[in-house]
Order: sequence, then C-alpha cells, then structure tokens
Amino acid sequence: MSGSGPFGSNKRARYTPPQPDADTFATQRAFLDSLEPVPMTTVDQNDNRCPICWKPYGEAADPGYDNSEQPVRLRCNHTFGNKCLSSTFALPGTSTINLRPLAFGSGSRGDLLGQRLDAYYMAQAAGELRGYAGAFTKMLAHSRRETRLEVFGTFFDFVVYIFLRQHWGSVVQELQRRIGAGSGFHKITILENAMILDWKRDDSRALASDYGYHPAPADQIDVPSLSNDQGVILPQYQHLAQVQHLAQFQHLPQIQLPPQYQHLHPDMVPSLPPPTGPVSAELLKQQQLAEKMKKDRDEKMLKMLKAEKEMQERNQRHLYRTLGVELGRIYSEYLKDRTRTEEPGSEQKAASSRQNFVSANISVHNKNPNPLSFEIASLDRFLAYAYQVEEDNSDLDGDESDTSDDVILANLFLVITRNMCGTCHPKDVTVLPNSVPDPVSLWWTSSRKIPDDCPICHKILFHKGSNRRGALSAGCEPSVTDENINKAEVEKKT
Repeated sequence: MSGSGPFGSNKRARYTPPQPDADTFATQRAFLDSLEPVPMTTVDQNDNRCPICWKPYGEAADPGYDNSEQPVRLRCNHTFGNKCLSSTFALPGTSTINLRPLAFGSGSRGDLLGQRLDAYYMAQAAGELRGYAGAFTKMLAHSRRETRLEVFGTFFDFVVYIFLRQHWGSVVQELQRRIGAGSGFHKITILENAMILDWKRDDSRALASDYGYHPAPADQIDVPSLSNDQGVILPQYQHLAQVQHLAQFQHLPQIQLPPQYQHLHPDMVPSLPPPTGPVSAELLKQQQLAEKMKKDRDEKMLKMLKAEKEMQERNQRHLYRTLGVELGRIYSEYLKDRTRTEEPGSEQKAASSRQNFVSANISVHNKNPNPLSFEIASLDRFLAYAYQVEEDNSDLDGDESDTSDDVILANLFLVITRNMCGTCHPKDVTVLPNSVPDPVSLWWTSSRKIPDDCPICHKILFHKGSNRRGALSAGCEPSVTDENINKAEVEKKT
C-alpha cells in the first residue's frame, strides 16, 4: 500500500467545489424559464415527494394556500416541486420609497412647521431687512447662545416651541448631529419624509480637524541620544542632601533620565526631595529647558483647542445660514396658501407617528444629470430591525400594530447625502447646480442570498449575473429607468 507522510496514510484528494459546465444556464432568468413540469409517470415511486417541502407531487393544495407541487426534473436529474423551485431561485425583488414634498394641508407636518414659523416671524422678526432667511438664521444663532438668554429670551422660547417638540425637534437634532463635524454641505432640502444634504465634491464626508500642526516624519525627528557623545550631560547628584538620600537605596537600581524626557515618562523618574545646597549651572540649565518644553507643549495644546473651537463655531454658523435659507423657503411656500381650515388636534395628529432615521447616499452623474429615481444600498437589514421594534412596542402597549411593509416604510425618515460624481463631472465644477431636481423615489434590490446550485448534488445550475434594472457600481452610466428603456426601444424600432 502506497502512502505519504510519517505514518504512511493515503493521500486524500483535495476538495474542489462544483464548476459550471455545458449544462449550466447562462442566466438565472433562463434557468427559471426552463422549469417545466414533467409527467407524473416519469417520476420514480420512491421519489414522489418534493425534497424541499416533502409534499407529494400532484396532491391538492392545502386550504387557503397555493402549494400544490408538480415534478420538475433538473439537468442533474434530481426532481423537485415546481413551486418550491420558483420560490427558492426567484429573482431578487426591489423595494421603493417615494419621496414626498413638504405638504401644508391641515394637520400635516408642513402645516405644523409653517404655523410655528409664522408665529415666530410675526412676533419677533417682522420687518427683518434680510428677509425670511435672515430672520430664521438669526433665530437659530441666538437660540444657541446662553449668554444672550436674558436679552433674547423670547428667541430661545420660540425655538424651543418650534423645534424641540414633536417631529421637527428630532429632525433638526439629527441634522445637527450628522453634519456638525464638517462644513462641506452647501444646501439643505427638507421634504415630508426625508432631507437632502448636497455636499461639495471634495467634502462628501465630514471634514477632519486640521489644527495647523503637522508632525514631521519619524526619520526627520531629532531625538537626542542618552550618551554623552551627543552632548547630553546626565544630571550629577553631587549635593550632600542628595547623596545622603540616595544612600538609602544603594541596593536598588537607579534610573536616571535627562530632564527633557521626564515629561514623557514621569513615573519612570524617581521622586527626590529638592536639593538644599546650591544648584549647579548645568542642572539649572536642564531644569529651565524642561520648563520651556512644558510651556511650549501647553501652548500648543491651547492652540489646538482654540482651533477646534473656532472650527466648530464656523461649522455651526454655516449650518444656521444654510438651514435658515431652507426655513425661509418653507415659510414662503406656506404663505402661498392661506385657505387651510384648522382641525382640532391637528398638532397631535401630525406628530403621532414614530420616526426612524436612515442614511442613504446618491451620486449625480454628468451623463444623466437629472435622474428622478436612484438606487441605494439595501435597507432590508434595517427593515427587519424596524419590524422587531414595532412588534415589541405593540406588546408593551397591549395593542396589535400593523407591521406591513407600507407602514414600516412610511415611518422612515431618510437623510440623503447627494454629491457629484468625481469621475465624470468637470474638475472645476464642485457643487450641483440649482437646476438639478430633487429625487422622487429611492429603490434597492433585495439582499436575500439566492443559491445557484442544486440543493442535493450542488451542481451549478446557472451563471450568477446582474439581473437588476440598475447597479450601484454603474459608475458614470445613466440610471436605467422606464423612460430610458422606452426611449431606447423607440430608437431601436426607427
């Protein structure tokens, strides 16, 4: 018996996963189209049940279900039920969220916000020379300065009334939390169920803090050696008080570091009482050097903290100006329609639903600058979490809650980051023009994992490919929409 290794064991063949062959379908769609039932007479009597659901072939469907199974034989000669195969290998579905413009109907969120903005403007800012945007920018700025509460107390009260209650308070807080670290955004658009943050090309992410201090590379840092050859004189304990004190520790190893290293490792330097005799000139020089280094370090830290504070204040002012412009636009839209009739309890009705904030990123490409629908990363994972939250809340309330897809999607509030494609747009264009329309819908493909092999023998049934109507990695290609598809079909016919 031939073998290998010290014990002469047989060498086992290395496992290789199944590979596509001539019987493998080119696409998933082609595989699904080929699933045709075969006659019951061709099925072996010992193989008359679907291996997936164990329902006998040809048996009537259960009451209220469409689960009758007909045998389908794959190219690997294994047989399954047609319904089970269709559901197991089904094409990934898509989910869509329609973005709704801010509405001002009675009891709506827009109506609630418009009423409160109107109350503030009429009482505090009527006649503001900078218009609505300037008035609401001033409101936001003054509400954050505690030192002005006595002078502008009414400003603070109105901001609390407008924002820090119900739905809009959480929206503004979420906005400030997300973009407080950077000032690269140049426009904010508030919708009924989303807000859009337009970012400059080079600032699509939160800006990192830059204190104006850039450390040199490690190979360029001048670190003095501990040896006397480099000009560093080790401290000499030549005073009587020091000698007497150190005599108590003769059996212990002595740690002696130059003073310029003491601020880095204070615990490594033995604590000694101050000398009582005259201090040598060299020791005094080293002490002065250590004090100077400590002073420089403290000044550098203060400079960093000051720069950080100034950057935060600049970002805060930029946020107030940008948000003030959007509030001015909303207030103008609100004033265009004064025909609304008030309904009792409209404020409570507008703020009754829960809000779940979800992030989404979209890019605008030069070849298709005005798309109305964008693909985003899948939200299936978040939706699964939202289902669980709704069920837990219903258990606590003792009521049955509606956890349908429509209800879960309606409670989402999307925070959309929109920027320009850095590849296809000209380098000198850094912001999106105002002519770019707001998106009307976002969609994503289901993240469910779809097998491509036989459940029994794992033979590859079809080549996995992109069956999606668009792709996040499409790069600079225009989004695939129904309008583009119809246009392409017309051009093809002509």
